[in-house]
Amino acid sequence: MTTPFLVISVATTGLFTDDYAPKLLEIAAVLVSPREDRAASSSRPGRFGCLVSHDEETFKAVQAQQAQRFHGITPELAASGFPEEEVCEGLKAWRKGLADILFGMNMSLGGWRAFNRDFVASVLNTPEWEDALGSYGMPGRCVMEEASEVMGVQGILSENWDGTFRYPSLKSTVRWLQGRGHKIPESTGRAEDNATTVGQVCLSLIKEREEAPERNVS
Repeated sequence: MTTPFLVISVATTGLFTDDYAPKLLEIAAVLVSPREDRAASSSRPGRFGCLVSHDEETFKAVQAQQAQRFHGITPELAASGFPEEEVCEGLKAWRKGLADILFGMNMSLGGWRAFNRDFVASVLNTPEWEDALGSYGMPGRCVMEEASEVMGVQGILSENWDGTFRYPSLKSTVRWLQGRGHKIPESTGRAEDNATTVGQVCLSLIKEREEAPERNVS
């Protein structure tokens, strides 16, 4: 695989349940180029990150308080963000600006990926976000699923109540890849940091497939 792609990561006030719909707190995107065997540099053109503004009421839910322990986004920090519609337009403008970078690489963009594809797609499941992501609004393959295949039996953490299996977490995947010699920093939980880590995980998984395809599990 040589086509550049975006890694999308979000921070929210929790997970979806029957009686709770999490709110978007932060979104980040990082351009990853497998052809150059690295995630985009730390220069701003290759990455986007922005907080979504919320008032203190948003953080009173138990789910929001639990999520805050993971990503560290406080009410004060969220207050410094921007309205979601402005963040959406900002991502759209940034994504269009990637055309110059990709033209210089003589390549087109191959879509977007996320470690937990279904969750991120659910959070961004509005016409506005789909428009911001452009013609590649549909996500590519879930990185969790790919990690599970490459890791084999070590990529299956436990069985769910319905007989399906949980895919590995980002932390367990990073540590597995680190044990195989890949230099990947662990994420702090913030969206942009998380997107950078996932981008490096993607590159490492691609390398694992190329170097040892016989380890892949169908």
